[in-house]
Amino acid sequence: MAHPLRMLEGHASRFSLLIASIERSPAVRSGTSPQTCEMSLPDVGPRMGPGTVQGAESREISASRIAAVRQRVKARIDPDYADTPRVLIHLDSGETHPVATLESMQLHPGDRVEVLGLARNPMLPCNYMPVRVSSILSGSQ
Repeated sequence: MAHPLRMLEGHASRFSLLIASIERSPAVRSGTSPQTCEMSLPDVGPRMGPGTVQGAESREISASRIAAVRQRVKARIDPDYADTPRVLIHLDSGETHPVATLESMQLHPGDRVEVLGLARNPMLPCNYMPVRVSSILSGSQ
């Protein structure tokens, strides 16, 4: 078997071209990288409190809401929440919010849940986690 460095000899020029193109990219010249983002959200969403499920939100409305939030926070939605159901929750504070749920949560009107606000995903720093149900307090489980 050939020595590993000898195996790379024929690829050196392609590798040099690749490095040169990366160094010329606007992201590298500006000091940013594809992994950086402008989002400024906490790693843990603020506790919005308990609330009662009112009903489901249509996927069309959810999709337009995701696009609007993405533009506002300048980040992508966490893949775990990109295409999950949204429900309307009437919080005990008196406010009503559309809230993301996980596919595994089977929520129905009248169920009591705990809600968390927007947050950065610490594992995917340029992705946000939407306002979401963090736990089911009573009802469907």
